[in-house]
Amino acid sequence: MQNTAINIRVPQIKMAVMNVTPDFHVVIKTAKAPSKISKAEHGKKVNEEMGLHVSERIPMMIPGKLYKLKMICTKEFWNRHYAASHRGQGLYISGLVKDGVLPLVACGRNSSKSKLYRLK
Repeated sequence: MQNTAINIRVPQIKMAVMNVTPDFHVVIKTAKAPSKISKAEHGKKVNEEMGLHVSERIPMMIPGKLYKLKMICTKEFWNRHYAASHRGQGLYISGLVKDGVLPLVACGRNSSKSKLYRLK
């Protein structure tokens, strides 16, 4: 008789594989579950990503022109995040502008209540 094992997935145990050897010995192997980060940590990471992205895009902005945050970001970057996080990202960038971290000036809002920015 060959010495082969049969892999059977165990649905009750996530990331587990039960091996049954030909002589019917059962060996269960569990893989380490992927680490999960909290919502707050994820939000912080996304905001830092946004700040870095905006600071990289500032040299491409035209002096005197008004920009929404969506216009400053590339389309790919903006669409990568879901709509609910855009508000939090906007608040984060607004804070960076207020603290003088980014060389932008807040210039009120447009008709859709989006904040407008221009270069200093």
